[in-house]
Amino acid sequence: MNGMGKLGGAVIFALVAALQVAPAQAQEKATTAAELEREAQGYAMEAAGYDRAAALYHEAASLRLEGDPQGIRDLVQAGHLWFYAGDADRAAADLAEAGRIAHEYGDVVTAAEAYLDAAWAAEKAGEGDKARGFATKAQRLAQSPLLAHDQRAGLLARIDLRSTVSSQ
Repeated sequence: MNGMGKLGGAVIFALVAALQVAPAQAQEKATTAAELEREAQGYAMEAAGYDRAAALYHEAASLRLEGDPQGIRDLVQAGHLWFYAGDADRAAADLAEAGRIAHEYGDVVTAAEAYLDAAWAAEKAGEGDKARGFATKAQRLAQSPLLAHDQRAGLLARIDLRSTVSSQ
């Protein structure tokens, strides 16, 4: 066997070994994320724990593979808890990230809802331009042909409510 054959064999061996390790690491991260989620649920039971719960949900989301629906739910939960803890900036950031990921992976309803929540949080944080940008994204997503009539109607009702509230 020439030098190139040995090198090729070593590369293939290394690739196979890496592919076997990746699923184990992903499973380990998912297990850790689930533990963090359980811990966060405990902190979320009391208002004094909202910020700690939000941080744990955010960390759990970071351990999930991008596009994992549970990671998106973790970011939404973190955003809501940041908002209730009084940190509207962090709330808007996590909710917008949830919207971005959900949109990239085709979950139009979750993306639109997350963007609407991000708009609300950004507005409360005094970030009117960001709030309008998030609301515009949600409005565009609500026009998706992928939505059933009732999904679209629900989103448009939230958008109308948001418009009414923010104009007062």
